[in-house]
Amino acid sequence: MPIDERVAGFLGRVLNNHNDPIGTCFQVAERVIITAWHVIDDIGAASINGAVKIDPLRGGDVIEGRVVALDPIHDLAVLQTAKALPDVVPGLKPSDKVAQRAQVSITGAPHVEDSYSYLFLDAPGEWAGGTTRSDNVQLGRVTADAVMKGMSGAPVISTEDRMVVGVVSGRYNSDDGWLRDSVWIARVEDLTSLLAERSDADVRRATASMLIGPLPTKPWCLVLTAETLGPVRLMDRVTDVISRFMDEAPVFDTIHESPIELSVVDALRTAENWQVAVEAVTKADCMVADVSGFEPGVMLLLGLRSVVRRGVTLSVSRRFRDAADARETPFNVQETRVIPYDTNEFYMRLSEALREGVASLHSDLNYLDLPAYHAVRTPRSEGWAESGTKSVLMLCPFLPSYGEFFVDLREIVLSNTRNREPLRMLDLRSPRLVGQALYEQIRWATFCIVDWTYWRPNVFFEFGVRLACAVRDPLCIYEQRSAAGAYDEDIPPSTRPGIETLQQLALLKKLFGPIVYDRDNARENLRQALRDWRSATLDAPWQSPECSLPSGSTLKVAQSSFVWSDDPLLIAPHTEHRRTIERIVGKDPERLPERLTLFADAPAFDAALQESVRERWIAAYLYLRHLNSNSDPGSEPAAELRYVARVAQQSLRTSAEPRHQELVREVSAFLRADRADRRERRSEGSDGT
Repeated sequence: MPIDERVAGFLGRVLNNHNDPIGTCFQVAERVIITAWHVIDDIGAASINGAVKIDPLRGGDVIEGRVVALDPIHDLAVLQTAKALPDVVPGLKPSDKVAQRAQVSITGAPHVEDSYSYLFLDAPGEWAGGTTRSDNVQLGRVTADAVMKGMSGAPVISTEDRMVVGVVSGRYNSDDGWLRDSVWIARVEDLTSLLAERSDADVRRATASMLIGPLPTKPWCLVLTAETLGPVRLMDRVTDVISRFMDEAPVFDTIHESPIELSVVDALRTAENWQVAVEAVTKADCMVADVSGFEPGVMLLLGLRSVVRRGVTLSVSRRFRDAADARETPFNVQETRVIPYDTNEFYMRLSEALREGVASLHSDLNYLDLPAYHAVRTPRSEGWAESGTKSVLMLCPFLPSYGEFFVDLREIVLSNTRNREPLRMLDLRSPRLVGQALYEQIRWATFCIVDWTYWRPNVFFEFGVRLACAVRDPLCIYEQRSAAGAYDEDIPPSTRPGIETLQQLALLKKLFGPIVYDRDNARENLRQALRDWRSATLDAPWQSPECSLPSGSTLKVAQSSFVWSDDPLLIAPHTEHRRTIERIVGKDPERLPERLTLFADAPAFDAALQESVRERWIAAYLYLRHLNSNSDPGSEPAAELRYVARVAQQSLRTSAEPRHQELVREVSAFLRADRADRRERRSEGSDGT
């Protein structure tokens, strides 16, 4: 049978023992195939490692496969094949986030009562929302009049972005015409859970890349969404801001028009997903994070982001409206500007913040919109290597009841870590600002313990910082009474409503494997873990038996994904000198003379500043002469050299120092020779035409 190029390469047919098609399937990652459970059951293969045959819907050879995961409740099955179909779907999008009446399409292998058979059939339709069956199974619904038998297991494709938004489970056939043309859809949310929780490691690795899909080549924006979604969809609002201002503001015409959404729950679902999320958070040029409720997973990723990117990162919230809300904000976020996104002002405020952030990021090396970036890059002080091994940094809650317990916890840590002193932020003796000292310690402390008790947002922010910048992972612990997110009596109930219902709490525990203790038996609960952890080495790191994330993997991914070309340490010497000069005299002192340096009107200070300007122009000129010794006079570096030479010449003419006057003569000779050389080149070009 010839290949029909009209059919997507990711579509396939599920075959019975006679190689007749009995259902449809699709490929979500190389050799990872999705179909409906009842299709596999119809051929008697609905068991793990059950043998299955498929072939490409567009035409092609039969491919052998096996069943690797099943979910009969949600009518989903995952197969792994010996060979791949020609293509994979562009990505998955949560079914519950599809707008009502959004246009969709379904293509599958139909069984048509006709004298002919048909290879495939397209069935355009409309998303009709969802429902919950009496057995508590949540479903999506599509209205489409051309979905036939044999199309079960086909993907529901969004017409807008070609993303998969569901899997065909069955068509509802009514005798009386009610719910006519309704098609029941298995949700993407249940599919991603199946891929994450019941598939083997190979399948998880293959499908983790679908978490966000391929990253754009031009600058792009990542939208980190919280688990507790409000009535206003953040992703839609950010998309609207970018598209609305794309033709009006210079920043937006450089940003990829479609932001990429990262759900905090999906990011935490598996170790493979977490690594993809770390890569995305590290590489995103801009990031908008929903800090509503200061969920621990969101704060964890924000802490990581504060280490790997200097900007632009914007925090938004549904509930951050007034000073009372600000008082409940974790101190890690208090320095940032939190924008409420459930108001009509959001569009303008977000656009202004993005414009200002991008402009400042490129013009100001000190620009930050999250703490920690500069602090973790501060070299450690002398003697730190020795003193750092004698203590344990404790990242923990600061609540009265916990403070009382910490007296006992301190003794437990001391006695089981060979007398290493537990130090909280309050115990740090550095004269530096509190935040600066904390983040320096987080990076350089040899040993670190993170206590998750009460799921405090500042603790998870600091935890993210540690994971992203330290070679030794921390030991995570949490108190049994807070295992389900129970509130401490010191925490106002209004501060974090509903945290005990968050799915991410269980995902965090599975990912990082904290050691559980209760206050009455903390010594017994923590003794062995503390002793094993203190004895581990970098070559043989300790890992919690409950942890699914390999030791050091977060740092490894952050390091490999870090956009090092943007690091200020790599700025060319002449550019660094020029930026320093502009901080003293402004970018155009002749047209717009400015006194930008504080106290520069003091005569002695002013004289020293002018001397610094001259010396920096000299350094920039000499560096560029060395760099451009063999450059084409028409090249950009040569043009930069001419500009710096002219400015250096002008700056030095007012100096009476002999060395400056000698350099003026050298620069003048260089400029004369350069002009003569360019005239000669132009003349030769004219003669040759």
